[in-house]
Amino acid sequence: MSAKFGYVSEESYPAIAKKFAMNIAKKKFIGNKCTTCDKKYFPPRTACEDFHETMEDYPVNNVGELKAWTIIHFAPENMADRAPYAVGIAELEPGIRVLAQIPSLMQKPKIGMKLELQAQQVDAVRFTYKWVVIKD
Repeated sequence: MSAKFGYVSEESYPAIAKKFAMNIAKKKFIGNKCTTCDKKYFPPRTACEDFHETMEDYPVNNVGELKAWTIIHFAPENMADRAPYAVGIAELEPGIRVLAQIPSLMQKPKIGMKLELQAQQVDAVRFTYKWVVIKD
């Protein structure tokens, strides 16, 4: 199976992005961390911010706490038919903050609310992720 991440993407897809998209398609949230300085990343990258290239995979907790949010009224062309829509930044673990859409939001988001990162299939080969509100 071949998978791509996001709503649109370039045709030349680096190996790390292909692997990331395949993991999302399998509902696996895999980040990576530097084996030299232990900094963690999600989505994964080929080198840490200190330019160390010794990275290893690790499973990311997919439950987080909302830190910031906004409503997008004037969306990019490829998302214009979805506007207005909510996006939020939630912290999955210290240092790992993820931006994603919050579809089917029934109320105004509240800072601190619990969210779960879930895989979302866009079409036959494209996958992304979204936030889903965890009910108390």
